[in-house]
Formats: sequence, C-alpha cells, structure tokens
Amino acid sequence: MNNTPLVSVLLTVYNNARDVSKSIESILNQTLTDFEFVIINDGSTDNTQGVLEGYAKRDSRIKIFKQENIGLTKSLNKGLGLVKGKYLARQDADDLSNPDRLLVQLKTMEENGLDFVGSNVDFITETDEFISRSNLPLMHEDIKKAMTITNSIIHTSLFIKTDVIKVIKYDEELIMAQDYDLYLRLIEGGYKCQNIERPLASYRVKVVHRVKNYDERNRSSRYSLMALKKAKARGILKISSLQIIKRQVLLQIPVPIKQVFNLIKSKINIAI
Repeated sequence: MNNTPLVSVLLTVYNNARDVSKSIESILNQTLTDFEFVIINDGSTDNTQGVLEGYAKRDSRIKIFKQENIGLTKSLNKGLGLVKGKYLARQDADDLSNPDRLLVQLKTMEENGLDFVGSNVDFITETDEFISRSNLPLMHEDIKKAMTITNSIIHTSLFIKTDVIKVIKYDEELIMAQDYDLYLRLIEGGYKCQNIERPLASYRVKVVHRVKNYDERNRSSRYSLMALKKAKARGILKISSLQIIKRQVLLQIPVPIKQVFNLIKSKINIAI
C-alpha cells in the first residue's frame, strides 16, 4: 500500500492562534483530499499549540512539529525536509484557500507541463471583508519579465513540484522576500510557471495605519531589493540598473511621504 500523499500542504505559524483556525479549516475543506498537512509551530508563546493539537486529534492528515523560534525562512526549509507529497502547496497561517484550490492547481500543473503555479488572490481585512483583487501576469514569459521589476507570484498561492523546491530551497540569508528570491532562481533555472487567473486564495491584509506595519513593509522592501540585487549579480535575467536605483531611492523616502506619492501615482497611472 502506497502511503505517499499526492500533495503536501506546508504551513508555518508563530503566535497566530486567532487566525490559524480559519486557515486550517480552508485546507481541511479542500475538494482534493489526498494530502498531508505539515504545520510547523515556530516557537509560539500564545495558544497556537493548543489550537493545532485540537485539529490534529480530529484529522490524521495533520502533522504538527513544534520547535524553538528560528524564523520563517529556516522553518520553511525545515518543512521541506519533512514533506512527502509529489507536490507542495504553501499556506500562510492567516490566509485562506478556496475549496477547489489544490484541485485546480494540480490540474493546471499536469495539463500544461508546469513546474510551479500561483494564482490571483482576493485581499481581505482582518475581519474577512473583501478589499480588492490582484491582477497578476498569467503566462510564463510575462511573469518572467515582471519578476525583474517586482514579485509577481503570491506566496500563499504557491503550488510546486516537491522535488524541484527541495533542490532550490529558500535562501536563509533573507528573512523576508524569501519567496521572491525563490521564484527568481526557479525562473533562472528554466522551470516553467503560470498564474491562474481566477483567485484561489484570500490574502489577509493587516491594519495599515499602525507604525509597526510601516516598518515591516520597509523591511520587506529592503529584502526584496536584496533578492533583486542577487539576481542581477548572477547575470541570468536581464535586470535594469535603473530599476535597482529607483528602489534604492524609494527606500530613502519617509513612509508618510511615500504613501502620498503612491496615492498620486495610482491616480495618474504612471509606471515607476
């Protein structure tokens, strides 16, 4: 008897007892049922572990691994060593997957001979209210071109061949934007991808007016720039030096000014 699951869902969580239940439920309610659900509790100090254990008692597909806090990137790589499925799906602890997400992504992969796929997502509030919908490039060449400017696959929608991601892995030097760096290296390696036009996940947007979230976004931008610089240094993708300079300049702009700039940019629809 073959006990190897078709899909491994990998979720890491740190102090998110409030939202992780909804995230777990969205996976357990998938129409594709041949999966294992690997959940890494990265040193949570709230009731996250209790929530996880409650679900594990109800569903044998859930496998919980508790550890000291080592951060997202290292936790993801640890998870890659634990999963057994032919395919791997990423799930963030506060996001939601549509019921047919795994099935649709599996069919898209197999019917088109792809190595990894993402999808558009719906952005939602902390109370599950709809905000907006992403509009990502769909085909490989368009994604490849867009990636030289900005991340164009949303991490919580990633569905990838397990043997591929186990070889490439996440760069542990990057504590943020590790997915952007991963996609750049996958594309450099000749691996084929697509984004599915229909949203298959909901991405939870935290309250943006808190100063700590300004700081977090700035940190994320810095790590995204680091990933882009690494790709430029490898010299496989054509990355504009001007794009690097623009990002460096924007990082020096104080956040309130940057917000006004982004608002004006969106209104007059200019590209930068």
